[in-house]
Amino acid sequence: LLSHRNVKTLTATQMLKVFPDVAIGRAFGREELRALAGALAREITFQRLDSVAVTAAEAFGMIVSALEQFVSRRQMPDAVACERVFNPTRRPLSPAREFAGSWQSFGHAVRVAARHVATAGSVPNYVPFAGRLVAPHDFLAACAGALERLLSGESAPDAVAVRPAAV
Repeated sequence: LLSHRNVKTLTATQMLKVFPDVAIGRAFGREELRALAGALAREITFQRLDSVAVTAAEAFGMIVSALEQFVSRRQMPDAVACERVFNPTRRPLSPAREFAGSWQSFGHAVRVAARHVATAGSVPNYVPFAGRLVAPHDFLAACAGALERLLSGESAPDAVAVRPAAV
């Protein structure tokens, strides 16, 4: 294939220039975040919003950012920018058995996760929540459910449930 005159190989960096990730840097408004959260509460996978694709890792960053802002300021942001977020560096923990933790404990876990994303640029390998280490996909599903609830006009729950996520 490479012996043909008009065929050229590209590195991954060059591919990003040819096919840029249009989600990166884009601000997602409340309705888009609600749609994203609703889809991720059902299944952790790539999501498409109109013509923009978002990875589960990018969604993790946006959702914990929105929740962290809500927990810190008691007000939902109007929009959250999508930033490049890489997958965890280790194999995920076994799926969680269903349990629930207090909203206060959940808020602490959200802050820890948001801080990790901001400093490491990746999804954490696990998130400490209510005295347990939770796999990131299970935590994302719980966060997505909580964010969808808040963006639908409901109040913060007394407790947040963590269940094994569909991946």
